[in-house]
Amino acid sequence: MGPDLIREDFERCHPGETLDDLKRRASFSKEDKGLLRDWTAVAEVRAAAACTAKASPPR
Repeated sequence: MGPDLIREDFERCHPGETLDDLKRRASFSKEDKGLLRDWTAVAEVRAAAACTAKASPPR
């Protein structure tokens, strides 16, 4: 579920690139490693928000 939370936004912000491209480049590029770390943090926040929303009782 993680990459699916950010794939569309990443590819919209970085036309012509895919999240998989970034993952491959992150193994040898400090800049791409940092970018992947930032996007992964966004996915974690979105996943936490989704879990919180599911756990909250309906109003």
